Amino acid sequence: MGTNDVSAECDRSLYLSDSFTQAYQRCLQEGFSQGGGYVRDSVNAMSAWSFALENITIPVDLWYDGLDTSPVHSPDFSVTLAAHLPQATHILDPNEGGSILWTRSHDILSKLKSYVSV
Repeated sequence: MGTNDVSAECDRSLYLSDSFTQAYQRCLQEGFSQGGGYVRDSVNAMSAWSFALENITIPVDLWYDGLDTSPVHSPDFSVTLAAHLPQATHILDPNEGGSILWTRSHDILSKLKSYVSV
């Protein structure tokens, strides 16, 4: 079963586009070529953490997509995770799919930038 077999239609059209495929392949090449950053991030995300989520006191934005049909993503769209983070903003866009990081990247990065004082 490939990624496109479990993706919402809005995701499939993006994932199958030539421009996305080229950009994604470039990202993977860079992620794997620079000391294993992609692998290290994956291991860190999936390993037991040495701190309680409730102790995170900085703002955390959780962006989720109501059309995400992937069985490997959060089944409750991270409602449970958000409940454990005191400064969490839980954003659930019912019209987006699993490709939200690419389709809403401007909004996500703008929100992150709003936390930085210049």
